[in-house]
Amino acid sequence: MLKPVTLENRWRASDDRLREIIDALAAELRALEQSRKQRVRARKAADARKFELAIEVILCNFVAISFVDRDRWLMVRLANHASSVSPIYGNLA
Repeated sequence: MLKPVTLENRWRASDDRLREIIDALAAELRALEQSRKQRVRARKAADARKFELAIEVILCNFVAISFVDRDRWLMVRLANHASSVSPIYGNLA
């Protein structure tokens, strides 16, 4: 079995077309949350930015992995340490 690729939180969209796709996906996810009434309140500005950033990073990682090796999968670390070192999970300070 192949080792998974660890999520690289520095990978961002540099292409305008990829940026459009990310924005469209984020809009669809927000609409889905609203239609299913999964959120009672709107996100705060900082939380909305983290949401957008997480979508961008995850999608960019999927794209990069698909170019290298389609048989590998993406691993996202969710330990307490991950939230202290990544702007995606922790503070955007």
